[in-house]
Amino acid sequence: MKILKYIQTSKATPKEQCRTCKYFNNHPHLVESQFNGITTLSSGYASVRHQDGICSKINRYLSIYDSCIHYTSNQNPTNIINDE
Repeated sequence: MKILKYIQTSKATPKEQCRTCKYFNNHPHLVESQFNGITTLSSGYASVRHQDGICSKINRYLSIYDSCIHYTSNQNPTNIINDE
């Protein structure tokens, strides 16, 4: 799988995780719009989704704890919902 060469979960420091990347967006409305039918399972707010979101750089659904070679620090984190 090509995607596996981009994603790293064990080496990412908290400051370099998707949650702080400018390409990551975990707003429920965005997730719902990207996955047709997800609202039939409840909604993009579902607890099973936790804080996962979409990376606009590699166009993938990822965990907030993931990281990749495209990580770029987010100076204005309005694209992240963090409810920890």
